[in-house]
Amino acid sequence: MIEAYAHEGYDIDTGMIVELDGQIYHGGDALWTINSLLSKNPFLKLLGHRRFVRWIYPALRAGRNAAIRVLGRKPIRA
Repeated sequence: MIEAYAHEGYDIDTGMIVELDGQIYHGGDALWTINSLLSKNPFLKLLGHRRFVRWIYPALRAGRNAAIRVLGRKPIRA
């Protein structure tokens, strides 16, 4: 499946991917999609704003990449 996303121009190492009802969401849009489907918590309603998620997503991705390096893991498509 990763190869199919790569063929369409999506890089799994630069952002998460969510596929829902035939639509592909990547990066901040994927996070927004997950939150809009699952979040009933009023504290997390801020993540319901697509602009905010697109703004904060690079910091979240940087944290993920740092954790991967600290744990000594390699990127998925290395």
